[in-house]
Amino acid sequence: MKRLLLAAFLFAFIVKSEAQTAKVDTIVTEKWTGTAWQDSGRTVSTYDANCHLTTLLQQLWNTGSSAWVNSFQINFTYASGDYVSEAITQQWNKNNSTWKNVSRSTYTYDGSFKILTITIDLWLSNTWQTSAISTYSYNTNGYVDSILTQSALIILQNTSLVTYTYNSDNTPSVVLNQTWDGVSAWVNASRTTYTYNGDKTVHQTVIETWSGSAWENEERITYTYNGSAKVLTETTENWDTGTSTWVNSELTTNTYNGNGDLATALHQSWNTGTSAWDNETRDTYTYSTSCTLPLTLLNFTASRNNNVISLTWQTSNEVNTSHFNIQRSADGVNFTTAGNVTAKGNSALTNNYSFTDDAKKINGDKVYYRLQMVDKDGKYTFSKIVPITLLVYTGNIKTYPNPVKDQLYILFNAQNAGKATLRISDASGKIVHAETISTSVTALGVNVSRLGKGVYYVQLITDKGTQRTQFVKQ
Repeated sequence: MKRLLLAAFLFAFIVKSEAQTAKVDTIVTEKWTGTAWQDSGRTVSTYDANCHLTTLLQQLWNTGSSAWVNSFQINFTYASGDYVSEAITQQWNKNNSTWKNVSRSTYTYDGSFKILTITIDLWLSNTWQTSAISTYSYNTNGYVDSILTQSALIILQNTSLVTYTYNSDNTPSVVLNQTWDGVSAWVNASRTTYTYNGDKTVHQTVIETWSGSAWENEERITYTYNGSAKVLTETTENWDTGTSTWVNSELTTNTYNGNGDLATALHQSWNTGTSAWDNETRDTYTYSTSCTLPLTLLNFTASRNNNVISLTWQTSNEVNTSHFNIQRSADGVNFTTAGNVTAKGNSALTNNYSFTDDAKKINGDKVYYRLQMVDKDGKYTFSKIVPITLLVYTGNIKTYPNPVKDQLYILFNAQNAGKATLRISDASGKIVHAETISTSVTALGVNVSRLGKGVYYVQLITDKGTQRTQFVKQ
């Protein structure tokens, strides 16, 4: 049961849909009776047409009726197509055969779709009541710097703080867990230290607890890998204070199918009497046949040089892949297709692709891109979303007055830039004013009295780049 709940937690924490070669259909957990394996529990995953996880169902095996019995389920909804916005956990009420709300997790994101907050609500007295809020902060490299959790049942008050430090290659080195003393200070609770192999796979994690004056060893996990850098074994040891040595505790051994996906995970415990590993539980994975994705997306990046936006991506394990639709959005929610690239089709090799977009076609200060990866059967999935900030190439373009009612004046610098076009568009992207101007001009007046109230975007487009600003029409 512990392993079943752990699997559910891991699924619930995956808030973004990634392109994988396969999606897990079921995880069946068996327990060792001493002579044979016996069903214990299972998780069943359900996906929508875009292969996003929508429901994670946990069931237990009833030996009396020889049937699976509902236990818990988690229902997921998504924001911007790929990012979980809400996850509701429900418990099965066997008395009336209905699902009862237990908890709800709500996620918010920044403009780059990094998690900002996770709010945990509990279902109490037939209504949702906020229990805790976790707030994420990031370092300058975009990695998690800290996670602050605060209790919110009565008043908002500190509960725990997780702080991350990194090596020079941005791999985590130490994760520090602290608890609030209830008055004015954070108190050490535990810390995890990571060491790595030469290929940057994790070699070992050491967990220590704070005694009040010093760090004391608690647990150590050592990993081994196969040739594809997938975990083969996880050996957990506990610290024996009497002998001051590490003592075996648990062992997980993984096997993989021909596609490189996890097939089984055998969990064993150390028997000190026989000095051998005893079977405990075994997880067997099966994968969705209706949601087999066409490839593995290794990376997807975007960069900008003046008015040229370059998108590049790498894939492997392409199976009947048809093409890639490059989709663009001004808000990260509503996407349109900017173009497409034909896929290699069937290839186990690493494949490189690229696409260029014209920044002059884009309104606003930021644009978002994603890939729609389509196979020959019409199935598709989406990549992560990557944002690009559209910066000015030189100087500043300014507007006044701002806000404005009637006459808007625009100051800019387009000298030595060749042909220049001034364009004003509304929040939906509709162009409401456009004109070609002389590069010797540095100011321009535009009558905006006919425009409706709202935010408008100004672009000065030249062959050297695009200057941008915005104004508010009263």
